[in-house]
Amino acid sequence: MQWKTWSGLAAACLMLAALPLSAEEIIASDEFYNAHHPTSGRALIVARDGGGYELPDGVSPERFKSVAIWCRTYSVMFGAAPLEPQ
Repeated sequence: MQWKTWSGLAAACLMLAALPLSAEEIIASDEFYNAHHPTSGRALIVARDGGGYELPDGVSPERFKSVAIWCRTYSVMFGAAPLEPQ
């Protein structure tokens, strides 16, 4: 997969997780685990009533099994989370 696709999905997941809750459906989620640095939190893909932060064109959440936090500067993965369907 291309970096752009991963970074777009990771950014979308993180933005969606930070939004206040409204009528929504959690499509996939799980807890982050450590890779090269301590990482914590939960990754969510959420369908929201009324729209909000949309996934980029061509990105289908069903195609992704995990999300990673990647540092471009040092080329290292901080942590990752599986995306388990809900």
